Amino acid sequence: MVHSRYMPLNHSFAGRRTLRLALAAALFAPPVAHCIAPIAMLAQQKLRTVEGTVTNSAGQPVSGAVVYLKNASSLTIKTYVTTADGSFRFGQIALDTDFQVWAESSGNKSQVKSISSFDSRPKWTIPLKIK
Repeated sequence: MVHSRYMPLNHSFAGRRTLRLALAAALFAPPVAHCIAPIAMLAQQKLRTVEGTVTNSAGQPVSGAVVYLKNASSLTIKTYVTTADGSFRFGQIALDTDFQVWAESSGNKSQVKSISSFDSRPKWTIPLKIK
């Protein structure tokens, strides 16, 4: 019989199994702080929305135009296809980052508009006109 200095011999099999399960749960389960921290950070992070309407040179809404939102730091681009009334909306956009936004349709492009991280408005409404 092998003696263990960590577990006395008088423990039953069920007691050792319970101990093993508790140990496994402690080792493999994520700590509660790790689960809550990202949620708390997201709640503290300031976010904004960017929305607007894409129109043509006659002022009519452009359905199906592709609107681009480019992060000036990471150079990643998000896209949105305008609805029947020419509207677009980007949600949960970082407040502390600069962005550029423009629209394209049928080979034509709107002017590029900039969104500054120094402007802390939580909602930007940007009209885009395709020439």
